[in-house]
Amino acid sequence: MSSVATKPSPARDELLCKKYYCKYDHAKNEMELIVEVAASDEIKENLVENHYALVVDVSDSMGSTKVDNMTLLDHLKVFCAVLIDELPDNSSLSIVAFSHFAEVKLPMTAMTSSGKIKAKETVKGLHCCGGTNISDGLYVALDTIKRSSRARGSIILFTDGDANAGDKHAKKIVRRYKQKIRENQRISSVPISTITVGRYRPELLVQLSKELGSDAFYWLEMKDDFEADMLLPLWLRQSSFITDVSINLTGLENTRIIEHSKHFVIENESSKNGGNSAKFFIHSLPQSLQRNLRLLLQLTPKKTLESGTKIVKIEAQFLDHKATLQKESDDFIYLQTKTMQEAAETEGKKKVDLDSTKSSYYVNSSDVTWKEGKVVMWKICRENFRISTVNCMNEICAIQVPEPMTAQHTKDMEGNLHAIAEKYKKEMEVTKQTHQANFGETNNRKIDESYRHHLNLIDHGLKTFRNNEWAKLQAIATSLSAESPNVKGVFFDGERHFLPSHIAHKLKQTVKEVKSIKKSSKPKATEKKMKAESSVQSKPKEKLVKKRSRRTNKWRRSENSAESGFRLSGREGEESREEGGSKTTTTRTSSSKYRRG
Repeated sequence: MSSVATKPSPARDELLCKKYYCKYDHAKNEMELIVEVAASDEIKENLVENHYALVVDVSDSMGSTKVDNMTLLDHLKVFCAVLIDELPDNSSLSIVAFSHFAEVKLPMTAMTSSGKIKAKETVKGLHCCGGTNISDGLYVALDTIKRSSRARGSIILFTDGDANAGDKHAKKIVRRYKQKIRENQRISSVPISTITVGRYRPELLVQLSKELGSDAFYWLEMKDDFEADMLLPLWLRQSSFITDVSINLTGLENTRIIEHSKHFVIENESSKNGGNSAKFFIHSLPQSLQRNLRLLLQLTPKKTLESGTKIVKIEAQFLDHKATLQKESDDFIYLQTKTMQEAAETEGKKKVDLDSTKSSYYVNSSDVTWKEGKVVMWKICRENFRISTVNCMNEICAIQVPEPMTAQHTKDMEGNLHAIAEKYKKEMEVTKQTHQANFGETNNRKIDESYRHHLNLIDHGLKTFRNNEWAKLQAIATSLSAESPNVKGVFFDGERHFLPSHIAHKLKQTVKEVKSIKKSSKPKATEKKMKAESSVQSKPKEKLVKKRSRRTNKWRRSENSAESGFRLSGREGEESREEGGSKTTTTRTSSSKYRRG
């Protein structure tokens, strides 16, 4: 059997909007609960200041790595210039640079016209030296925010490599970071957004983004003016009028929590009350984005439960747009036993002969309708697809790549990847079959499309791992898990998942600004050189060989030039060997697709 009910739409004065989607499985006597939370769109602006700390890596590698004839530090300076221009007058910024140790380059400064000029001059003076002490950068940045306890603070961290100085373990950094916030007596948290580039395994950054932030971990593909993408954390924070959202879900005496969402959960708090509660903390709720929290509950034998029985208690509190603590009155989830079959008969629908009629789909406690049942079924089905995809990618990310890789290692790795993918694809197939029902072609089509989309995401994750792009795979997984947008090039279809329209518009405009800054800051001599190289590279290959040969007077036999039979020496990645008195060239490439970056 299946049943449905809906919670009335939130009142206009509710700042935190909550909806509850429930599926009660009569056969297993289990309830699946999705709690959807979102900020009200009635709030238009924050009435408190935002204080941002920019924590930037200035280690030696930032000056040695070049992208588009610019060092990473040059790209970082472009990003900083754009970010400074984006900050409103009622916000403040500090800049902390770290290498072997951290140093405050700009104390917390109001972003007035003069403040922005000072900040830009500070950025121009950044230079590279030393190692990578990420923890010191975070601790020092936190100290620049501490004196304004009522202002909203946040940290944006950029680095191109692992920590090789200071605290290197995530647990230690998280513990000390939270301790410093308590010592500073702040009423609000200070979330961290972490950004990186490259093909290494930034396990520290990923863990910090999960423990100390509520958006995704950001991995940048170094092309197409990627500096614009680095502003995503800023825009998300600017559109967050509700912060520090705490939600506690407690199973009442007739229920037991079997499992819960991993993202946003506070593990040590959730272990209280005999493990029958789950506490979630969300640092910020950007407008136009939802966060979905999931519980699976075991109910007592159904003969002792009646429709309308309280099953779960929900406690919620948050800081509003005035930084005032708002504690909502307790809410409850009620058992609803009206089936979808009964809802169909009430509304004169034809009889439905489906497996899903053994379950009750509903939103909270009001009377069930056929239409509402379909909405809830679609919501829970889609959430199950998302959770299966995230779990699959997390398992893939947990695989350790041995070094050096042997043929047997490669074979074992492929077998492991195949087993993980098949396990979760089968899980999604069961979800699809369970939820697909005779609710009309439109609903079936939506489920099929979502199912195929998530299968493609898993295949994309496998391909990403095989390409030795572990950080990119983590960016995909955390974006799906936190339901937060990520940068261009992360997802396979070129889409910006979870990206609100107002941020998409800002992003488009910022790309133009980035191009303008790069063009104006590029020396004219460099521009002429790039144009000359582009002109040379566009000429036919035979002419290029002939022209350069006159200048260098170096020749080598080439199979690619039938006319002259020779080519220039010194090409990167080539070896020469003698065969029968003449020299030939070969190109050596790496064959291992799992080789570490």
